[in-house]
Amino acid sequence: ADSDVILTMGPHHLSRAEALGGAGKSWLITEFASEGSSSRAVTDPFGGDLSAYRAAFNELEQEVTAVLKRIEQEHFPNPQ
Repeated sequence: ADSDVILTMGPHHLSRAEALGGAGKSWLITEFASEGSSSRAVTDPFGGDLSAYRAAFNELEQEVTAVLKRIEQEHFPNPQ
């Protein structure tokens, strides 16, 4: 409840975050990063081999980069 933004990998975690006080400020990371144009879950590598974990890492790295870019644009639109 004390967080401004809660980002999750999948819909199950999203619904739990909302139920625990994060309603209205919880997002799938893909949805937040794309400003609503994508709402797909990040592939969960649990139980997979090393390549599945590397693929999930790469996917998350891309989404986190997009999240940071969005935050920067919204809160610091004209860096000097």
